[in-house]
Amino acid sequence: NDLKKYVVGYFSGLNATADIEVYAMDGKLLKRVQGIEEFVDLEVASGIYLLKLTSDNRSVIKKVIVE
Repeated sequence: NDLKKYVVGYFSGLNATADIEVYAMDGKLLKRVQGIEEFVDLEVASGIYLLKLTSDNRSVIKKVIVE
């Protein structure tokens, strides 16, 4: 199980492109992907992460578990 295509499965209903930031639980930024329209392959190892999605000047932060 990984975070591939996470935006479509979890943040359905996006009306614009989005930026995604993946953080380790200690707050370290691991990856930033900009201009996502539908799909993203974040290529992260198993663990717990904070995922920040920004679209239309609004942000959502979710804790996700990758097995």
